[in-house]
Amino acid sequence: MDSISARFQPSVRIGNWVEENCLEEDKIVNFKKQRDRGELLVEKARTLYDNFHKEIVLAAPKQTIIFGAIVQLMPIHINISDMDTTDLNAALSVVINEKVVRKSQSINEDCELSVAPSKRPCVRNSFKIVSGDGRDRTGENIKYGQRFQLQCMASEHDPIVLYSGPKRCNLQQGVHATYLSHKNGELNLNLGLVHRSKLSCPDYDIPIAYTNWFCRHVDPKQRFESEGEDIPSNSPLVIVHATTNRNLAAENVLIQTLFGPEFLVSVQNYRNIYRHEIWKNRTTAAQSTHSTFAMSSVNNLVKLSILLLAVTFVHSDMNVAEESRIIGGQFAAPGQFPHQVSPPAKWTASLRWFPDLRHDDRDSCPLHRGPESRSDEGDCGNKRSERRKWSDLQHCPVHHTSAL
Repeated sequence: MDSISARFQPSVRIGNWVEENCLEEDKIVNFKKQRDRGELLVEKARTLYDNFHKEIVLAAPKQTIIFGAIVQLMPIHINISDMDTTDLNAALSVVINEKVVRKSQSINEDCELSVAPSKRPCVRNSFKIVSGDGRDRTGENIKYGQRFQLQCMASEHDPIVLYSGPKRCNLQQGVHATYLSHKNGELNLNLGLVHRSKLSCPDYDIPIAYTNWFCRHVDPKQRFESEGEDIPSNSPLVIVHATTNRNLAAENVLIQTLFGPEFLVSVQNYRNIYRHEIWKNRTTAAQSTHSTFAMSSVNNLVKLSILLLAVTFVHSDMNVAEESRIIGGQFAAPGQFPHQVSPPAKWTASLRWFPDLRHDDRDSCPLHRGPESRSDEGDCGNKRSERRKWSDLQHCPVHHTSAL
């Protein structure tokens, strides 16, 4: 018995202990190699966040939108029940799939698009507007109905542009996406990214027409007149895909991404019974968001100052109104036109202009009685008193004297 206990002590190793030790050592060695080469997932995620959240300076605020401007495409409003979206500042953004993080940490063709909250302009939520006909139109004003492309702020030597396409012959989506949205049971068209260099290849299945977009006036009644006019900046727009004639739409569907909860985006027409686009299809091309916020703050300050002045004037006018009334463009003295003066002012004006009037004379007039003694007669502004006004004026020494 003692020999058996001495043979199997806690220090005795059993099983494949040599293989387990070697495996742990190999894991530590591989971890150090990946750390030295920067291939750890935590380092790749840090690099990804740095690349996607790199700050971008938007175009200077102007009255119109021009080619070459860097803008943010922001929905006017997102209608979510039991949720306040006024301070959300949602904008069209690029989001990367979890499966692609290990291969690439920058914007590429495998990325998708969504509508995400944006605290400041950065690489993932800013786009450059370029011409859709291949010409360099930098500095020219964009007009309603003119084709343009939305270029990501990722790389300059091989730009990445937004595109969408119709369904294929087998009714499959033309753009692969992880999350899908529906309208009346039908799948909506998705948004995708593609390198511009691949569009010129004859063997590539994405034509350059799929990357073209144009803008319409938000009011359908003004679209015919506004065709060919310059597009004002920071104004509601309807961005239309040129090939499918469908609008860029922000869906009220939340999805979970690496950057947090965001909203789906699609290419679909959403109209009401009057054939007007609803909030899902209304977008604005924001230029210099911080300047816009500053201008709005200045406007609010001016409005507040005007409101304070108006309140001051109204308060002073109320004091003047107690002493006089404007009748026929002229100031009338109190008591001169009693039927044009409010009931409390009638009573006060009569007492001021006739201080020697006896209280019994005042009490004899239904219009000059106190509120406690006129409960049966009603106020002089009521219809019952208006019907008796002329007879009361004949018997009232105050009104009879002023009438004479």
